[in-house]
Amino acid sequence: MKIFHNKINTIAIVVTIFLLFTVLASCTPQPEKHVVQNQFILGTFGHIQVRAPSEYEGERVIQLAFERIRDIENLMSISIKESDISRINTRTDYSPTDIDNETLFVVQKGIRYEEMTYGAFNIALGTLINLWDVNKQNDKIPNKTCIISALKYINTDTIRLHNSAISIECPHLLINLGGIAKGYAVDEAVKILKKNNVTSSLVSLGGDIYALGYRGDGLPWVVGIQNPKIGLNNVIIKLPLSNKAIVTSGDYERYFLKDGVRYHHILDPTTGHPVDNQLTSVTIISDNAIDGDVFSTAVFVMGLEKGIEFIESQSNVEAILITKDNIVHITSGLENKIEIIDSAFSYPPKVTS
Repeated sequence: MKIFHNKINTIAIVVTIFLLFTVLASCTPQPEKHVVQNQFILGTFGHIQVRAPSEYEGERVIQLAFERIRDIENLMSISIKESDISRINTRTDYSPTDIDNETLFVVQKGIRYEEMTYGAFNIALGTLINLWDVNKQNDKIPNKTCIISALKYINTDTIRLHNSAISIECPHLLINLGGIAKGYAVDEAVKILKKNNVTSSLVSLGGDIYALGYRGDGLPWVVGIQNPKIGLNNVIIKLPLSNKAIVTSGDYERYFLKDGVRYHHILDPTTGHPVDNQLTSVTIISDNAIDGDVFSTAVFVMGLEKGIEFIESQSNVEAILITKDNIVHITSGLENKIEIIDSAFSYPPKVTS
């Protein structure tokens, strides 16, 4: 659901790294075939690669995975007129809107994530998102009165969940699942691959990535993190990954420039403005992509100190936070597990007693 400045380049670089290691692995005889498909889906670049007994089988299971993602898109995309979310958002009264149980599940998860992140993640920012209109490369800054008004319509307490239906008691509240649906779709695609006996795969939706199993040589996949500086797209960090998701959010992904100021797409639910703190990039490594999708946004909103404290309190979740001064901050579980390959970036200086 994301449209970007620089994002396709980001994905291309990450995928290039994936393919580089796959090619190196293929230098030794392998009984399996390496099969790759790309599709534009959920408003972004989708990439799936698998190792399968035959090219036919690889193509078949990848197509099944993409069909699963397409089903989710048809339910949850705000760009599809008849999707569940679009029908909820175009309601004319407070009566319940019948929806698929899967949409109900993701909305319920979104509300729980809001509680978990102390409001840093919010699925009810649709009115604010439309006001800023960053996705359409709008260059108009909303006036303060409009922002204050829009902040009245982000209260998820007015969302009522029923059996296979949702009603909303706030007339202008709009649901937007852009910060959770891609992660959910990646996890569901991986389930399809596992169900079809795939043990080695990479699934990427606009940079929401899951590394299933190991490369063809039995080693972990190697994933790269992009330079967050505008106009640069080189990889600055690489790390091994197996049976984990990795998701990055940054202020360089979608933005517009106005009078020399960059306004990006990550909005602060407390101010109604794009987040303005030390951070320029947040990467989450987790057991599933839905956590990574949500937490990468939430931690960006929280800021450096609170963000690290929050991730340290979670089980099996790690984070890489890059600040505007090119300092790379990591949570404790990543000590000695990542490699900074761009000398312009470094860890914080060690404090000596």
